[in-house]
Amino acid sequence: MGRVLGQEKPDLEALEMAIRDSVHQIGCRWLETVLNSDQGGYGGPKMEVEPGQAGDFLGYRDKEVVTVVGPVNLQRAYYYCAESQQGRIPKDEALDIVGTHFSPGVRRMMGRVGSKESFNEGRQDLEELAGIRVTTKQVERVAEEIGEQAQASRLPELETRRSQKVVPLKTIPTLYIAYDGTGVPVVPRQSEGRRGKKAEQGRVGA
Repeated sequence: MGRVLGQEKPDLEALEMAIRDSVHQIGCRWLETVLNSDQGGYGGPKMEVEPGQAGDFLGYRDKEVVTVVGPVNLQRAYYYCAESQQGRIPKDEALDIVGTHFSPGVRRMMGRVGSKESFNEGRQDLEELAGIRVTTKQVERVAEEIGEQAQASRLPELETRRSQKVVPLKTIPTLYIAYDGTGVPVVPRQSEGRRGKKAEQGRVGA
């Protein structure tokens, strides 16, 4: 039963995972080649770093970025302005990876699992389901950053809604409060030993 046509029965799951890993490795090399085909984002010997401040090209800086198909190494042109002491890497801006080592696709996945389950379970799911290996702390950090960005982007809309719903209060010199004295609902133990309305009504009608 364990053999098919004289051969061992294949482990389908192991075969699937092996093919997926191979495809990811091929995808990494192809993606890396495509992303590094722009001369690292080089824009000439000088480039604006701050408004009105130009920086000099100082060479290339390497950076490993985790993508949905695996880690890739990027070559990026680096510009630095000695006067403002500020640097700029235009390629990071173009790829939306400023200050992060995770691609937009991976960050979206990390934010999604981080918002639906514990960060450690999210890390495990990313590795098992997508083959993406990150730490629990990285999932936590990225998920919180995405949450803060989403909240900040909605803040103007929420403020507008609040301003439309809020009605300015008018000054009231005198406030009157009235009540009809018909009584308040109580539970049986609170009315124990007290004459009820029905009893009073029966006495009046007698």
